[in-house]
Amino acid sequence: MGSHPFTICSIRPLVTGTELDSGKQSQGTGDELVFYAAVRGGITAHLGRLASSGSANESAGANQTQLTLPVRLDGPYGGINSPRPLASYDETLIVVGGAGAAFSLGFVMDFLLLAAETRVSGQRQPELKVVIATRYTELAGWYTAAVDRFAQNNRLPADVGKSIRIVIYQTSTFFPPSSPDDIDPEAEGEIAATERPSACSSSPSSASGCISGLQISHATGRPDVPTVVRDTTGRHPGGSVAIVACGPGSLLQDVQAAAAEAQVDILGGKKDRPAEVYLHTEHFS
Repeated sequence: MGSHPFTICSIRPLVTGTELDSGKQSQGTGDELVFYAAVRGGITAHLGRLASSGSANESAGANQTQLTLPVRLDGPYGGINSPRPLASYDETLIVVGGAGAAFSLGFVMDFLLLAAETRVSGQRQPELKVVIATRYTELAGWYTAAVDRFAQNNRLPADVGKSIRIVIYQTSTFFPPSSPDDIDPEAEGEIAATERPSACSSSPSSASGCISGLQISHATGRPDVPTVVRDTTGRHPGGSVAIVACGPGSLLQDVQAAAAEAQVDILGGKKDRPAEVYLHTEHFS
């Protein structure tokens, strides 16, 4: 699988809503390995056909299937080598583009769990901002549904998403290609960015398919990465910020340059800058 576009979201044992209320951790309840792949050609097309032909799994829902296949796992390799957990920073900024969008999903899930647990314990909820740039019109709906489904499956509190902000930039009107050869990961639109809030962010009911408090905005155009990084680091003078990026080379260069600028400001002793800026980048996922 290492040569194919799979993204594995490795999440620690899940905590149920009842256990959150009582302050108890679950003992491995809901352990699972979830990976995402865009169905194009080759092995992804083969797996897509297998999933479509699998037997219905009532517990998983009408839109999911259950199929037994042998799997060999080897790893993990690489990963984020932060000197401390990302949630311990005053804020974590994740900037992703193209196929890197799925890379951010595991972080959002993990921060949702952490937010639910700290809500019970009274500790500071970790702050997370995710900026996604994509050409695909389908991604916004898929991403929002995946996050919401995760929260509902784990019976997370309705206001769990208040410390998490997600902005999805639609860089152009583009529908998925029929062949992986048609994909140009470096191509992006050049229209001016305008942001609008999602209906999800204003809906108070998790039963309606939205997580109350989760701030999801949709925008058109390309994100202004230097400004996004500058605004994030500027909110935490004397504090700490973690920056994680995954996407095409042009996006990573913008993030690296902006993070380097923030780190130079720290070395220069600027008082309105954080005391620590951590950076991790990956070319796609």
